[in-house]
Amino acid sequence: MDLKKLLLLLILIFVATGCVSFEQISTLRTDKSGKMYIHYWLRWEGAQDTLMFNRTPYFTEDSLKSGLNKSYLTTNYVDVYKNYIDSTLHTHIEFNFTNIDSLNTQKAFKDFNFSVTEGPGGTVKFSQFIPPYSTGFGFVNDSVTISYVYYLPGKIINHNAHELESNKLTWKFKPADITKGVVINATYIPFKLKETPRWIYYFAMLVIVVVVIFLFRKK
Repeated sequence: MDLKKLLLLLILIFVATGCVSFEQISTLRTDKSGKMYIHYWLRWEGAQDTLMFNRTPYFTEDSLKSGLNKSYLTTNYVDVYKNYIDSTLHTHIEFNFTNIDSLNTQKAFKDFNFSVTEGPGGTVKFSQFIPPYSTGFGFVNDSVTISYVYYLPGKIINHNAHELESNKLTWKFKPADITKGVVINATYIPFKLKETPRWIYYFAMLVIVVVVIFLFRKK
């Protein structure tokens, strides 16, 4: 299973059959490692659609797992299931990556141009290219939603996200919004490692002194 095809062609294949939605939620750490969660779902119309979907690698757990079998990835889970209440078919994928830059060296992610670079004044700039989504023959389904969420490890000082909440950035698109591709980006000042408060050291020294005095008096 090629994740590049998964991300780029999912809408092309299924948009004409019903509502297709896609979301990517990523958490980035200060050392460029992190976690990525992918969820996509669609509505099926009948038994013929169900049979077709079950034969595609996009909704086959074994195919998805084999595509995530990389040295720089650790798969947490792959889950494919049907919701019979609203007639939707879902795929959930979550994996950890050791360095976001390493994703660019692999065929599945090379066109996404993940980038985390240091800037002036201790800032860090994150960016990712979102390739064009084609829906075929000019047909656009307004019910299709595409979203990218990033939790960045710092104070956000500049971005082009549609929503910002603390260090959580959200980009929301329709296929027509990114027919030529789009770059999402944000600049942040990394969080400093939490330092141990000085009073803890002073308290520890005081405890040691008290113990030593007690031992001497006991002798």
